[in-house]
Amino acid sequence: MANKNVESIRREITKVGEEIARTDELLEKRGRLVEEARAAGLTFREIAALLGITETGLRKTQKAFRARVTTLEAKAS
Repeated sequence: MANKNVESIRREITKVGEEIARTDELLEKRGRLVEEARAAGLTFREIAALLGITETGLRKTQKAFRARVTTLEAKAS
C-alpha cells in the first residue's frame, strides 16, 4: 500500500512541475505581448483591462518581467 501512495505522490509532483513550467511560459508570453502592445501604442490601462487585472498589477508584473529579461540577457553575454 505504501508503494502505491509513493507512486501517486510522484505522479502529482510531476503534474505540478509540468503546470509550473506552463505557467512560466504563459507569464513570459504575456510579458512579451505587453511590451509589443505598449510599442504599438496601447496604454497600461487598456492592456490591464484586456487581461482582467489592475493597472498597478500589470505595471508590477512588467517591472518583474523586464528585470528577468535584463538578467537573462546579462548572463547570455
